[in-house]
Amino acid sequence: MNNILEDLKKYFQDTPQEQIMKDWAETEKFDKVGPSIEEFLTKTKLYFKLEEEKLLLSQPNFLDNIKNPKYSSGFSLH
Repeated sequence: MNNILEDLKKYFQDTPQEQIMKDWAETEKFDKVGPSIEEFLTKTKLYFKLEEEKLLLSQPNFLDNIKNPKYSSGFSLH
């Protein structure tokens, strides 16, 4: 069983250019499905930025020492 890379190499080596272009044209209908890569990356970046801000705004408590090691309840379970 070949991996995807080997299958792609074989496809491009064995398939005429005209057939490759025809196959590529048939995928055009999928261009309008889902967000573009630019939209995806922008929204992903925004999501992680918001998550970071949420961590910064959260109130510290003694269970949160891993995320906020500056806070200590003065009680240790060692």
